[in-house]
Amino acid sequence: MVEDDSYGVVLCSQVLEHTRYPWRLTQEIARALRPLGLAFVTSPSSGHVHRYPEDCFRYYPDGLSALASASGLLVVEAHVQSRPVYRSNLWLDALLIAQKPMRSPNDAGRERARLQLSRLASKSDLQPENLASVDFSPRAPRPSRLPDFLALAPKSIFKDRDAALAKTFDPVRRFVEARRHFSRAIKVLTRPI
Repeated sequence: MVEDDSYGVVLCSQVLEHTRYPWRLTQEIARALRPLGLAFVTSPSSGHVHRYPEDCFRYYPDGLSALASASGLLVVEAHVQSRPVYRSNLWLDALLIAQKPMRSPNDAGRERARLQLSRLASKSDLQPENLASVDFSPRAPRPSRLPDFLALAPKSIFKDRDAALAKTFDPVRRFVEARRHFSRAIKVLTRPI
């Protein structure tokens, strides 16, 4: 199992629709993130059934925001792309960018306990000794080196850019633009702070 507060960035792409209990997956993402860490989640909003082995859900911005909120994450961006990526493709991906907030040691301990209790709630063989293992002690995990994007980011960065691109459908241009966004994100995430 991944340790608590281990990663500055978690990427979950095209997995959430195959997860029977998506709120548990997002809670595990939140548990693994350091304070100020970012979660990037993409999942289909439309498209055909594609079982590997299950295909459980499709997502909209409010649904992804609800999953983030239930996990103790703050939403930086949530939207559904406004047009198909390929001419014959029905897929429209939902995107969530969420950040784990900085918390006081007492609040961080309570949030950790809440996530532990949520994990226990899904156990079919819950025992009293399982509840005794829940840790409410204060925690002061080392934060990520990322800035607080909620304080810095203008609203709807990605959605506005995607809407502008939707006006001129060109798969090659879209690919180049996506590569440019990805390159910028990598530079921001890997630059020394």
